[in-house]
Amino acid sequence: MQINVQFPQFQTLAFAVVFITTLVLSTKKHIHTSFFPKSLTDELKGLAIILVVFSHIGYFLSADDSFLFPLSVFAGVGVNLFLFLSGYGLMTSSIKNKTSLLSHESNLSLVGFYKKKLLKIFFPLWVVLSVLLLLDWQFGNKIYPISTVVNSFLGWFPSAEIYQDLNSPLWYFSLILFYYLIFPLVSFRWLLFFSPGLILFLSYLVVGLQLPVKESMMQLYKLHLLAFPLGMVLALTVKTNLLKKLIKLPTIRRGSLGHHLAFVLMVVLVSYTAIYSGVGEGLRKEQLISLIITGTWIGIFLLKPFRFNFLTLLGVYSYEIYLIHWPILYRYDFLYKMLPPFLATFIYLFFFIGISFLVQKLAVSVYQKVNRSYIL
Repeated sequence: MQINVQFPQFQTLAFAVVFITTLVLSTKKHIHTSFFPKSLTDELKGLAIILVVFSHIGYFLSADDSFLFPLSVFAGVGVNLFLFLSGYGLMTSSIKNKTSLLSHESNLSLVGFYKKKLLKIFFPLWVVLSVLLLLDWQFGNKIYPISTVVNSFLGWFPSAEIYQDLNSPLWYFSLILFYYLIFPLVSFRWLLFFSPGLILFLSYLVVGLQLPVKESMMQLYKLHLLAFPLGMVLALTVKTNLLKKLIKLPTIRRGSLGHHLAFVLMVVLVSYTAIYSGVGEGLRKEQLISLIITGTWIGIFLLKPFRFNFLTLLGVYSYEIYLIHWPILYRYDFLYKMLPPFLATFIYLFFFIGISFLVQKLAVSVYQKVNRSYIL
């Protein structure tokens, strides 16, 4: 159920102080071994998940949407970050495996790709769905239609009704599943530089069909279609040194005036769009602004000379946090009932990490057993 926040601006300020203090205390000097190291992607995933969680708390859990504002306005950016990083990661892996998943030169077969990628996202999903269905039955006296249960376990979520669905944020799962399914089919070696365009073409082709989803879902799909292929483009550009081959770009030395100026300008841009986000002003405008801010956040994290270990920790468990956070907050909340909202929100972050750790361990254990059985 929704929560009523007394003095929401004060509660937001108190949370910001505690949260930022935690980030500062968790800082560690960044040692860049590559352009986009895993530590940075984990950190960005941590940023993405808190942007999504803060938005769900501020705009849907709280009856007053001024709670957590303006921290709560970047949910779309969080989704774009996840999609962008997924596209970047898959394309980087594909290049490393000689990109041609369907050829004899590849180190990973098509079946191997699906087995590796799909099981890793499905096992945590199945664990969370099983627990939620049991909890809703035992404590909520709610039994879902068999079609809903089957579709959920298959990864098909045709609606995102925040207060009615089994777990409304899972609309994103269907989208990322689509990308995982089509990615290896267009990642032939000879199609290397055309694969982002093919992914984008197929995406627009599919959303142009009469899919059995609500119109609000179609808008969400359309809003986020560009992020995944853009991540692929960045991977191609970086891993093949494409820009260096085509044009000579000026370099900004870390610690120079240009470096500091670029960092400040990006922070100002992010701060400005926290107020003027373009949400509700048309699909194209909202999509453009969201992508610009996504790129700006990535730029900020690339330029900063340190990393936030707390964000990295959140990033490691970001997928599991995404799976569990909304049902816990809306249907099984226990902290907001006892504590001031700012403190409950802060403690929930650590609670989500703890539960996600258990979900991840259980899912990995099952995955390893299935993997051993498959090998045998």
